[in-house]
Amino acid sequence: MNAVSPFGARIARERAKRGWSLRQLGEKTGISVGGLAKIEHGGGVTLSSAVSLASALSLSLDVLTAPASCPRCDGVPPPGFTCNDCGRGGTP
Repeated sequence: MNAVSPFGARIARERAKRGWSLRQLGEKTGISVGGLAKIEHGGGVTLSSAVSLASALSLSLDVLTAPASCPRCDGVPPPGFTCNDCGRGGTP
């Protein structure tokens, strides 16, 4: 099973979609690069950090905290791969 939380994976995906580094996201949220890396890799997140992240990414908190649509890929497999659990394919 993947140790990365759906929340952390969503943060990483949304950050990458915008072409932002951890440092850039940290500047927008006030969260340290180390703190962001921990969040993206499944570490705990405080409510205030989650609100800051949602605001910086222009997403609602309920979108970021919604249950994963697939326990393995969260409905968004990596580009060029097909998820073995849900069968969705990532666009290259």
